Amino acid sequence: MRDFDHLLWQVSHRSVHVFKDADGWFLRIMSDCEHLRTDGRCGIYATRPQVCREHSNDFCEQDESIENGAEYYFQDYAQLNAYCAKRFRNWDKRFEMM
Repeated sequence: MRDFDHLLWQVSHRSVHVFKDADGWFLRIMSDCEHLRTDGRCGIYATRPQVCREHSNDFCEQDESIENGAEYYFQDYAQLNAYCAKRFRNWDKRFEMM
């Protein structure tokens, strides 16, 4: 429940969505990276973060949208909160339990 409570905070921010696919739970940040150049290439390629280095295009959202391919997809607090209320019997009492 603690992890989902944290996801609620994340999805509460503009342009941040949460989804689950076969590989687990992920954030979808709906904004461009500040290092993306006008030609579409990375402006800090040689020193890019590890998460960028590990990223694969094997399953590209251009092939199938994340919304259609994900097991679960939440665009905002209300959607994720409703899911959590169904998933966890004591969701509304989580603050007492943490």
